[in-house]
Amino acid sequence: MDSLAIKESKLRELAHRRQRTTRAGFKNIGDFHNGIYDCDFVSPYTKSANNIEADIMVVLQDWAGSNALSGPIMEDVLALGHSLSLCSGRLNPNNRPRLY
Repeated sequence: MDSLAIKESKLRELAHRRQRTTRAGFKNIGDFHNGIYDCDFVSPYTKSANNIEADIMVVLQDWAGSNALSGPIMEDVLALGHSLSLCSGRLNPNNRPRLY
């Protein structure tokens, strides 16, 4: 197995560990709209990162709150893993999320 395949496997396992982890008093991404926002990425936000060989990995916490996730389905979040209406989700010319 080459190093890229190993990295993909480890990231997928991290995603599965996130999916299995429950914390008292908190909901998981999969608890909303029958799991529509969940995915096999470390976080849905990383769906559109497009660079598994990046030198830096940023892991976000609370990328969306219960109120937003409980509301109407957000198509941009479903497709991209982040909201285009928030500063952290706006795209730069290279079509990558711009982090502030």
